[in-house]
Amino acid sequence: MLIVGYVKIVYIALPTCITKHTQKKIETTKRWRRANPAYYNNRYAKSSEPSKTFTKRWKSKNPDKVALLVDTRKKVLKQSTPPWFEHDLVNTIYRKRDELSRLWGVDLTVDHVVPLQGKKVCGLHCWINLQLIERKENGRKHNKYESSY
Repeated sequence: MLIVGYVKIVYIALPTCITKHTQKKIETTKRWRRANPAYYNNRYAKSSEPSKTFTKRWKSKNPDKVALLVDTRKKVLKQSTPPWFEHDLVNTIYRKRDELSRLWGVDLTVDHVVPLQGKKVCGLHCWINLQLIERKENGRKHNKYESSY
């Protein structure tokens, strides 16, 4: 973990963070894929379209669903923003994201540590609940919150 001002940068995919259970699951999956190459190749050969292209096409075909998702996101963000919200600190985090992305050549995104729409817990939209994380790791995280306590 690297602390930069108010920005907490977390590297989630470090080998030391992978639990024994997760490691065992990865090993089992690798063995199964080697044993069943036909299934794996056929399954993923069907979805040769890159996900960005797929998403773009889906959004163009479903503008009503996209509008609903955007509207829901805005409502959740507004509902989870406290009255003492500090715009300058949040803006600093977004500026740091841009600066560090250029400096390191990594696609960073601002993520809520405690998700705004989690199943077990919902966080606030404030600077203390924000972290910089690689975009691909943020996609893997989804709306999950894993407490380290």
